[in-house]
Amino acid sequence: MKKITIIFLILILCAGCLLRVLAFRGVVGSDDLTYARLAYSIANGTFQTGADSDISGMRVGLLFPVALGIKIAGLTEWVLSAYPFLLSLASILLAFIAGRLFFFSDRAGLIAAALMAIAPMDVSMATMLQSDTPSAFLLNIGILLIYVGAQRELFRSKIMCAVLGGTALGLSWLTRESAVFIFPFIGCYILWVSVRDRRNLTLLVGTALAVMVIVAAESVTYWHFTGDSLYRFHAISKAALKAWTFDTKVFHNNMDTSVWRRILLTGPRKIFTSPISIFALMAIAYTLWTKRKGSGFVALWFLSLVALYNFGSTSLNHYLPLLLAERYLYPLLFPTVILASGLLAVLFKGDGPDKRELNRERIFWGASSAALLFIGCLAICYYTVQGGMNSQTERVVSHILTPADPLYTDSRTPWVLEFFWHYNKAAHAHDFTGMRAEDIPTGSFVLINKERVEFLKSLYSYEPPQFYTSHPKSWINKWHSEHADLYQIE
Repeated sequence: MKKITIIFLILILCAGCLLRVLAFRGVVGSDDLTYARLAYSIANGTFQTGADSDISGMRVGLLFPVALGIKIAGLTEWVLSAYPFLLSLASILLAFIAGRLFFFSDRAGLIAAALMAIAPMDVSMATMLQSDTPSAFLLNIGILLIYVGAQRELFRSKIMCAVLGGTALGLSWLTRESAVFIFPFIGCYILWVSVRDRRNLTLLVGTALAVMVIVAAESVTYWHFTGDSLYRFHAISKAALKAWTFDTKVFHNNMDTSVWRRILLTGPRKIFTSPISIFALMAIAYTLWTKRKGSGFVALWFLSLVALYNFGSTSLNHYLPLLLAERYLYPLLFPTVILASGLLAVLFKGDGPDKRELNRERIFWGASSAALLFIGCLAICYYTVQGGMNSQTERVVSHILTPADPLYTDSRTPWVLEFFWHYNKAAHAHDFTGMRAEDIPTGSFVLINKERVEFLKSLYSYEPPQFYTSHPKSWINKWHSEHADLYQIE
């Protein structure tokens, strides 16, 4: 690798790091705090395997690295963000490697790294404690190792790639169960290369054994603690059944949308809204035209996930299309970036001195396309950075009140305050849903957190108490902000 390539790669990594630090927004107060509490219990030795059937507690591929960080550096927002943040930066390096692997040039690798560095979805999720980012990163490593293994001639190289790739896939399963979405594509690819070259049967056996060992070890662990070796699978089944009872507007809107409208309109629109995905489709069209081998693999990788997300069902009993929240689509980002980088690399590549006019035309379209793509991504990142910190109200109130102070507020705010109070057992917050002003004891505090209440109203049809909009004049205002008020009852 040339020295100039290394310099550009370092600059891209630094820019990506800076952008993610600027986009840091703190705890959201949703799934991230579920993982935070579980990781904190692991760090303190109070975690109980099989204590309940919630699948969040079974995503140990996420929980254990975060718990290690808490054990070393304590419970802070930055510690919770460290693991996904590091994997996000590693994804930039992985994109560079993949660009070089599939398109045989440093140019493609650098373009892939640059696109990953400014990809709005990755920038916004890089400091969020969610299972999507680590699971997808491990999946990407596994897929690349299996692809490399299929190209190798030596038995030792094949078996090493197979075992490492299968291990990455298994760890991805331990991080998030939706990792199985990629298994049909990987399984079909390994079978295809094994039929074409019997030496790749080593790849098939090695990958399958590595995955099976991890799943078997997980099953033995659950059997030891719960007496049920299929405990996680049963928990996933229960979670799927429980999803039918979700009383949220998003869920009801998904149910009310016709299947054909979801498949033909809203699904594709959700999948192909990012600037990078448009270039990915153009790259696939170019791949079909030129029949390029490397980009063909990435195109099938991308299209298999698109087909599954758009046509897949949440139930095996009857058809209900998947709910396409933005972060659920994160596994699509990596192959999308690789495809887009391949197309841009081709546009910037010359064809020799005898085709100067073609070279100039390609460079023009390449520069124009790259400029539009990068400006679009950076504009979206700018709005992400400008969004400000999450949970500002809880952050301030956690310093005004102590955990022992009696507090009445909405159902979501205490969850966030408990985190800022480091899960102090003296925390004494109550849900004021359904209460009247006279029901709140004298000496207590009431926090009207408008951001949380409006969120609950918009998503769950939540009904706040009457004093949410009209509080008694006897209440003393202890703190006021644009989005919240803290009162004390006297």
